[in-house]
Amino acid sequence: MHGGRALVVGGGIGGLTAAATLRAVGWDVTVLEQARALAQVGAGIQVASNAARVFAGLGLADALAVRAVEPTGIDVRSARTGRLLHHTPLGDFARTTYGAPYFHLHRADLLDVLVGAVPAEAIRLRTVVTAVQDRGDAVTVTLDDGTTLDADVVVAADGIHSPSRALLHGPARSQFSGMVCWRGLIPAERVAHLALARICHVWYGPDASVVAYWVRGGELFNVVGIVQGGAEAVESWSARGDRDRLLADFAGFEPTVRGFMAEIDDPFLWAIHDRDPLPWWTRGRVTLLGDAAHPMLPYMAQGACQAIEDAAVLARCLEPVDPSRTDEVTAALQRYEAIRRPRTTEVQQQSRAGATVFHLKDWRSVWRRNQQLRTAMRADPAVSARTWLYGYDADRAVDEHDDGAIAAAAATTVSTSGAAAVADHWSRPVSGR
Repeated sequence: MHGGRALVVGGGIGGLTAAATLRAVGWDVTVLEQARALAQVGAGIQVASNAARVFAGLGLADALAVRAVEPTGIDVRSARTGRLLHHTPLGDFARTTYGAPYFHLHRADLLDVLVGAVPAEAIRLRTVVTAVQDRGDAVTVTLDDGTTLDADVVVAADGIHSPSRALLHGPARSQFSGMVCWRGLIPAERVAHLALARICHVWYGPDASVVAYWVRGGELFNVVGIVQGGAEAVESWSARGDRDRLLADFAGFEPTVRGFMAEIDDPFLWAIHDRDPLPWWTRGRVTLLGDAAHPMLPYMAQGACQAIEDAAVLARCLEPVDPSRTDEVTAALQRYEAIRRPRTTEVQQQSRAGATVFHLKDWRSVWRRNQQLRTAMRADPAVSARTWLYGYDADRAVDEHDDGAIAAAAATTVSTSGAAAVADHWSRPVSGR
């Protein structure tokens, strides 16, 4: 059956992926983006196997692979001593175990590939949505110039400050996490003396952490440093930070970290925000996707990956729908939400727990965390806790979903006690040691 007309509000990674997946199942899609141009500030992104599988299904894996670095693993180390705490194998292991590669990419490279997957005429720039009205048989979107557009479905993928989300849920401010994030890209020749392997490098330290990896085929080294209670910052990916303050924030880290931090000439500084999980995403023919629905802290490197999963599930749910039948469209969007909301809520909460796990400073809590990490490293990696994350298959999730669970899932917020317990367990003081 031929698909209907969809308007995707937002031309970021989630919005463009949604446009590509919906087009792949026959929908006519237009992307509405308020920016003057589609661009990403210089920064890296981790496209884990769960997201890479979606791109493979769209035929984009090869285009990404030629621009990416495929890390062989993730190494977690002590910030102060450099001692290895945990190793997660990736590379061939990820392809075999999770069914897809794990990529490190420059965000601009990923965006370029996604733009190439959507016809230019399907992307409208400088387009601001001011109102969305579900009329039952269709949705009318009003733009800031007074013109209107009609569609069978509207997908709001316009980010953490989503105006579309505010139209559905009312205005609400995002929450400052109390953490700031430093970002920088370093040309390969400037850190050649450090012999940095093609892995995801992670350092856990008291009140601060660092994640760093290669992008653009190994031409650039991407650095992300997070500090709790750090310098004042605005929530902007393009805001500049003071280099001396950057070096001071990581002065207590081991020499390797201090070495590459010293090579960042023009760092960016970003205040980290998120939001609590929403009780619902969908009303009638309108639904949310990506950060508009579930913004999350960066500790699991899954913000974009979860938006990409959303797009794949949404397209599968809408594929068999007759767009003229309101009951079919609304049931499909409810099905999408019922499949996705429990998972994204869990990832949101575990990402919040990561803020505690990464930044412990009480020596007893640090000792417990490090012991558990080393114990986990000695276990069979094929049955690690990451399998549920990286091994997710959007097609299988749709196929296996029980229709009878929709009402229960839509009415129930996922229990996050498991994620909270992770943070609590490692932050609890230990007596007798």
